[in-house]
Amino acid sequence: MDFNAARLEVEKSSFKYWHMDIFDDDKNLSEIMAEMPNYDEYEKKKALVIKEVNKVSPELRQFYCEPLLSKNQEFHLFRKMNYLKYKAQRFYNWYCKSKLNKLKHLFLNYLHEAHNTRNLIVCCNTRLAATVYKKRKDLYGEQVDNLLSDCFANIIKAADGFDYRRGFKFSTYCTWVLMNNSLRDHQADKKFSDMFSTNIEDIGDNQAGDTEALEKDLHQEKIHNIQKDILTIFQILTERDPREGEIISQYFGIKDGKKKTLKEISDNLQITKERVRQIKNSAIDYIQMLLKKGDISFITDEWL
Repeated sequence: MDFNAARLEVEKSSFKYWHMDIFDDDKNLSEIMAEMPNYDEYEKKKALVIKEVNKVSPELRQFYCEPLLSKNQEFHLFRKMNYLKYKAQRFYNWYCKSKLNKLKHLFLNYLHEAHNTRNLIVCCNTRLAATVYKKRKDLYGEQVDNLLSDCFANIIKAADGFDYRRGFKFSTYCTWVLMNNSLRDHQADKKFSDMFSTNIEDIGDNQAGDTEALEKDLHQEKIHNIQKDILTIFQILTERDPREGEIISQYFGIKDGKKKTLKEISDNLQITKERVRQIKNSAIDYIQMLLKKGDISFITDEWL
């Protein structure tokens, strides 16, 4: 790996990793760097994928290059990738201070291994692009290769930004990233193409209808993901204090879809309206504190 390219990568603001306490103790190295759990089972699934790939429609076959990961395998690979990025960052910082070639080589080795681990995660999730293709086929037409290229780049972004410590499956978060970015990327490409069109008015009229329908679809997806995030908040708060969870549930209408006012909640719980407001604000402050610390993350946090 080229040192200048590696240096630029770790110096970008987008370069990050999700830290765990076990990273700081070398006694855990063998566990973190061990072979992926149930590797033999993974190899059998891979052979089966290769054998049965012809059953998939021709335009989608290139999305099915690796088998899906189990939850344990996924967690192991994400933890390993983040550990390698953590070590790469540390050795790079030490190299900047000492300029020792040994530290430079260690930095490059760790970052290279992190890339290899991430690439395996990406390859095991390219089939998610098939879902995007089915929903966004009208955008890409026959340009499946463009879709695969876009999806590969977006799955890498999703893998880098995914907080594996929360215990959720990567596929849910990744699918949202793919759906969201496929729309954004296509609209950017279309806007560029329209600059060179001689029939701007006709294209503008057609695009307005397509964009409106797609934005409506994306809006529905965002609402669905916000509902998932609110459910996550409810679960976190219920573990902390069942009353906080109940107030947040009623306030956002998590259980029955009907949002209640502070007065209605106070009547239900037989406490004052002011006390309900205090508990609600305390719960929201707690969630925002966890977000700032990086202890939790949501599929979409624009609504917070």
